[in-house]
Amino acid sequence: RALVRRFPPRPRDEVPVGPVQVGAYVLDPSLATVTVGASVVPLTPAEALVLRALLARPGRVVPRLELTNADVSLRGGALDAVVRRLRTKLEAVDGVRRIVAVRAVGFRFESHDP
Repeated sequence: RALVRRFPPRPRDEVPVGPVQVGAYVLDPSLATVTVGASVVPLTPAEALVLRALLARPGRVVPRLELTNADVSLRGGALDAVVRRLRTKLEAVDGVRRIVAVRAVGFRFESHDP
C-alpha cells in the first residue's frame, strides 16, 4: 500500500499508443523515429519513451518522477543523459530547443517558437 501511495497508477489514456503529432513533430513509437518536416530522426527506445510522454502533453510539465517510473533504466542520472541526447538530435534538425527543463520538477515540450 505504501508503494501505491508513493507511485499512484497513471490513467492509461494519458499516454497515446500510436503515432503522436505536435506541430511539425510526428513520433512513431513502433518505429522509434520522429519526423520533423522532411527529416526522419532515429531514436533509442528510452528517447522514444521520453519524447512520447512530452508530446502527449505539449506545453505542460511532465514530472521527473513520472518519467523515471515509466522505465527503470531512467533512474539516477540516466534521464538527464537521455534528455540531453534527445535535445541534441532535435536541435540538429530544426535549430530550436524544444525540451525545456523546469528546475526540480521535470521537463516540458515547447510546441511554439520561443
